Amino acid sequence: MNECGASATAINDFLNLICGGVLVQTSLVQSSAPPSVPTFIGHTFATIESEESIRIASAFTFGREDLLPSVFEKIVDQLNSHNDGKLDIFRYYLNRHIELDAGYHGPMAEQVMESLCGDSLTNWHLVEVAARDALQARLCLWDGRHQQI
Repeated sequence: MNECGASATAINDFLNLICGGVLVQTSLVQSSAPPSVPTFIGHTFATIESEESIRIASAFTFGREDLLPSVFEKIVDQLNSHNDGKLDIFRYYLNRHIELDAGYHGPMAEQVMESLCGDSLTNWHLVEVAARDALQARLCLWDGRHQQI
C-alpha cells in the first residue's frame, strides 16, 4: 500500500483493535472498513463456525484456491503494464501467491474434496451449494469495492 501511495490507516486501525482484543466484526466497523468487507468476513466466519467440513473445504477450494490464481494473474499483468516498476514488491507477492495457489494449494484442496466426498452425490451437491455461496459472497465484496472506486 505504501508503494502505491494508498492509505493504510483503516488496516492499521483494524490490526490495532484486533491486537487489543476487540472482536473481528467490531474491529471492522470501528476501523471504518468499507461495508462490503464486514459482510464478506461475516460470511467467512459463519462458514467456519458451521463446523461442516464439506462446506468449509468447498468454500476454501472453490471460493479461493481454485479462483484466485487466475484473478491475480490479470492483476499482475495490469500492474506490469501501468506502473513502470513502482509496484515491484506487490507484483512479487502476487506472483508468489499465484505460484503457491496454482501449484500446491489448489491441487491439495481438490484432493481434500475428493477424500471428503468420494462417490457421494449428496456430498458433491453440498460442495456445489457451498461453493456457490462462497463465490456469491466474494462477488458482493468485489462489487462493493468497485462501487467505491
